[in-house]
Amino acid sequence: MGYTGGSDTLTQVELHFPTRDAAIAYAKRQKLNCTVVDDRSRRP
Repeated sequence: MGYTGGSDTLTQVELHFPTRDAAIAYAKRQKLNCTVVDDRSRRP
């Protein structure tokens, strides 16, 4: 069992998506503002 303490629970949320487009579509459906930043350090 784990526990993470803190007053700002939004910093504890982590979402994963199979593609960049899936992440953008999710944000649009949820009416969320988003900024896409390519993380080139993770690409081979």
